[in-house]
Amino acid sequence: MGSSSSKAAKSAAATATRRRYPQRHPENNPATNHPPRPTAASSSGPTVHPKPHASEIRDDSINLDASDPQFARSLRSLGPVQPSSTLSNSSTFQPSGAPSSASSTDPQVFPNPAMNPALQILRRREVLASEAEAEFSRQRAGGGGRRFLDAVRIREILVSRDQKRMTAEEIEKDMGLAPGVVEKLGPKGVVGDVGAQGV
Repeated sequence: MGSSSSKAAKSAAATATRRRYPQRHPENNPATNHPPRPTAASSSGPTVHPKPHASEIRDDSINLDASDPQFARSLRSLGPVQPSSTLSNSSTFQPSGAPSSASSTDPQVFPNPAMNPALQILRRREVLASEAEAEFSRQRAGGGGRRFLDAVRIREILVSRDQKRMTAEEIEKDMGLAPGVVEKLGPKGVVGDVGAQGV
């Protein structure tokens, strides 16, 4: 089927596209000959694949194989490390010239707790809580004016001041408050009852 000339063209194209390889071996070709590699005895540095050998004594070849001259040069350029003191109880660092802690009094390593803002707030809170408790006990006994107010009492004061137009002294006398408590709330417009202002 079909002419034989087309079959001949296919086979000629297949022959022309076939790859041809050189007939000579590279070892015999003088153009590709390279100089022989130096032997392991003539090289001065560590080899990529050294011959394994075990030794119980560390000799120069072992030291040379284990050395990293660039890393050693970097370490020498850094010099000795000066550690910084830490707040760790386990820190054993003693700055040069400092006496050991065993022979002298233990220096304060941690910050002064009296200067810590969080601890100051907690201490002040404890003081205020104990004062409020003492005031509550006095109120039951019927003595003294109140300094510590809850939200309901503050609203009553604001309504009396802003809507009923009472003076601070009248409010303090009427509600049994200590003198100056109403002024601590600030003038009208600074603190006020949202429900009383109207929407």
